[in-house]
Amino acid sequence: MRENWNVWKVGVKLERNQVCIEDGCGTPVVRKGVRCRKCSKRNHYRNNKETYIARASQRNRDHPGEYKEARRKQRQDHPESSNAVTARRRGRASVGMTAEDKNISVSYRKAIANDPCFYCGKPGEHDDHYISIANGGTDHWWNIVRACAHCNISKGPRNGDEFLELVGA
Repeated sequence: MRENWNVWKVGVKLERNQVCIEDGCGTPVVRKGVRCRKCSKRNHYRNNKETYIARASQRNRDHPGEYKEARRKQRQDHPESSNAVTARRRGRASVGMTAEDKNISVSYRKAIANDPCFYCGKPGEHDDHYISIANGGTDHWWNIVRACAHCNISKGPRNGDEFLELVGA
């Protein structure tokens, strides 16, 4: 057996350069010029996105509230998986933060605890990430603002600029 051969499945030998054709993937594949399973699924979704969205919209119209109820039951029955998702999200928020950055953020949260909502001026109830974590925001002090519950929930995964445009502020 030659050195530096990758093994994808037991008994299947791959040449050194047989990798997925998607840029930056590098996953070993059985034949040259093909995508790995993950990239293939992603590509299929991209090519058929409208169909998937239409099906999901139809399913939501046919069975209103069923998805939310199923998700609520899943979170209730398996809190460990929900906690893991939350932990991963929070982990992404603190990427690149030193212990000093975290301490500054905690102090800043305490300092703005009584501030009004950044978006509407009502009493602030939540600490909000101006650049949402879903869009690559971090937990640094300069990315945290005070928000009322209504504004924070309405904002969702949008960034602060987008939300301000949406509400016309």
